[in-house]
Amino acid sequence: MKPIKFDVKNADKINAILDEVNGIAATHTYNKFTDMVADCNSQISRAENLVGGKKYAIGIKIIVESGDSVKSAYKYTRIGTQVTLECRASGWFITETSRTDIWAKGGDNRIMMTPSHHERAIEVLKRGYFITTGE
Repeated sequence: MKPIKFDVKNADKINAILDEVNGIAATHTYNKFTDMVADCNSQISRAENLVGGKKYAIGIKIIVESGDSVKSAYKYTRIGTQVTLECRASGWFITETSRTDIWAKGGDNRIMMTPSHHERAIEVLKRGYFITTGE
C-alpha cells in the first residue's frame, strides 16, 4: 500500500482501505478511522515521549491492533485489524494495514525503534532521576 498520512483529512481514504482489508469482519476490527484514532494517538504519544519529542521519533514504527479483551473462557481467535505507522519528517504515516488474528487479551501494540532511538530513549530516561550514595 502507498503510505497515507495519519490525518482526519484522509479519513475517507483510510476508511476505504479498512473496508477492503476487513471484508465482512466487523466486530473486533477497526471499521472506521474514528475507531483507531485513540489507540494510534496513544501509541504515537508514547513513542514520542520515550525519545523526547517528535523530532527524535523520525523512523520509529508502531503497530496497533484492534480488539478489546474478552473473557478468558473465549477459546477462539478473532479477526482484527493491524495498522503500522511510521514517523516521518512531515508527520505519522500509515504504511501497512492488514487483517490479523487476535486472542482473548485483545489487540497488541508495539513500538519498533532503531538502535539510535533506543540510545536516545535511555538518555531521556536518565534525565528523570539521579543516583545518590544511599546515605
